[in-house]
Amino acid sequence: MQYASVLYRQRLAQAGVVPSISRHGNCSDNAAMESFWSSLKRELVHRCQFVTRADARATIFEWIEIFYNRERLHSALGFKSPHPGSGGHSYRVSTGTFSWSSDTLPEKNWLEIKLSVTLRRRFWNLSPTFMDLLWLLMKWNQRLKQLLPAGLIHWIRNLLESLEFLWRRKYFGQFGEDAVVQNIFRERAWREAAASNAAKIQQRPGFYVDVGAFAPIQHSNTWWFYRRGWKGINIDATPGSMKIFRHIRPRDTNLEMAVSDREGEITYYTWGIPNVMNTMSKERAEDVTRRGGQPSKEFKIQARTLEHILDEHLPAGQAIDFISLDVENHNLEVLRSNNWQKYRPYLVIVEADDGCETFETVAASEMMAFMKSHRYQVCSWIKPTLIFEAQAGD
Repeated sequence: MQYASVLYRQRLAQAGVVPSISRHGNCSDNAAMESFWSSLKRELVHRCQFVTRADARATIFEWIEIFYNRERLHSALGFKSPHPGSGGHSYRVSTGTFSWSSDTLPEKNWLEIKLSVTLRRRFWNLSPTFMDLLWLLMKWNQRLKQLLPAGLIHWIRNLLESLEFLWRRKYFGQFGEDAVVQNIFRERAWREAAASNAAKIQQRPGFYVDVGAFAPIQHSNTWWFYRRGWKGINIDATPGSMKIFRHIRPRDTNLEMAVSDREGEITYYTWGIPNVMNTMSKERAEDVTRRGGQPSKEFKIQARTLEHILDEHLPAGQAIDFISLDVENHNLEVLRSNNWQKYRPYLVIVEADDGCETFETVAASEMMAFMKSHRYQVCSWIKPTLIFEAQAGD
């Protein structure tokens, strides 16, 4: 039984919780907890396929905190919810593995989580037969292929193919860079599992550094990963840009500063917040003004090297999974400002500087030569963005 498992009891002990295994002859002692486990499995876990452990943790958190504690009617409480604000009783579900209070719920995500859980729950309640059938099809796919006629299997496949929502994928990067990065890390996990003969794919929340972060969601190469439990450092030089980051991405370290290959005062050219053209390159600013007709505002701001920023803000012992870099024709200077022996991410996502419009110009560029000198090779090009991968063995 789940409440007798070694891992479960260890987590209870770490939290200072004394478990109850029921008094002799009184089977109702744990009835509420057993009912909770049954509801969790029946209404959520058995109807979902979780991509990662972080995805499972977030989804279960939503179900417990928003639905089970606040909306679900409990017969043991006279068909009221446990939340005090609903006229119910003041208690919270604690599973040993997961324990939350509404005080810890990020305010920024309240509406998103509320809508997500409500829509999921209503869909399940309205169409349990369809959801059960879909679950069986996923769980017993190979078995069904052996039992059902080929024609019926073909019909089911065509039906599923026509349901667009099953195949829709989300990305937030300006040119879909984060969709490519997802696949790179997924393939890496497969390779590592195959090399170690692991029983299952290991997915873990990683760490990123986003230089020229621009906005917390719009055009972001890191937001998709943040939503799945990753965290990192966001850096942008635009005055006032980090206020919204601190509200929407409190788990990240959010820094409002310029990054360059020399420290000290530097001129920053801006057309406001947000604007993808803001730059530290005088040539790029003049070009944008010439094409758009609107002159930029100039600010004197302090610049620091990427190495010194990471020295100060990267948690001790923290590996960097990828760096995303987009500072409008000042990218090579930022690359040069890092200590590549000390801080070596697996991937570097960087917008190619001006003049890199073809494979030939990219291959002959200073940026390509610089990254090759530090043992990085191009693994993808989503024009104008290059994705460099650390060479094997690094």
